[in-house]
Amino acid sequence: MVKAITLHAPWADLILEGVKKYETRSRPMSYRGRLWLHNAQRYPSLQARRGAYRIIGSFYDSLGFPTLDLVDDDGKLLAPIRLGCVVGYVDVVDCLPIVADVAHHDGEQRVFPFPMSNGMPELWRTAKHSGPPVSLQSQLPYGDFMPGRWAIELANPVRVHPFLARGQQAVPWNLALPEGLSS
Repeated sequence: MVKAITLHAPWADLILEGVKKYETRSRPMSYRGRLWLHNAQRYPSLQARRGAYRIIGSFYDSLGFPTLDLVDDDGKLLAPIRLGCVVGYVDVVDCLPIVADVAHHDGEQRVFPFPMSNGMPELWRTAKHSGPPVSLQSQLPYGDFMPGRWAIELANPVRVHPFLARGQQAVPWNLALPEGLSS
């Protein structure tokens, strides 16, 4: 058994494309290591924007999987999104609290939204020890970075041939890998 998490489309695919680097949650995640990504079976609203990406259509692929098309602002088609399927895995590197400010930086890593004068937030991550903060502005469209939530840092995304699985929302769950796939 391996650990997996179910995400609403298109989040898992944006993680696997290297676009989304943090998954935000209302509770911290203590798990570290390889985490398999499962697309929920629920259809997202078509034409809804997810940052620079939008879902433009739905169909059933040649294997009978319900599938969505996701394009970027330039019209480039990303890998088809297969609903109800495990589509890849990532490494969970860290789980960082999202705080209102870091006025008293204690050397611990934090993620914090910083309100700008135009009302739009800027997103920053404190560096380990006393290094300068790192901008996470590109991640803002891909999660709920409100203070009090948690940012799960993800790395090393790997896409696999999709396979059907029954997922579970909110928490990592145990997944039995099909024969031929190794953890």
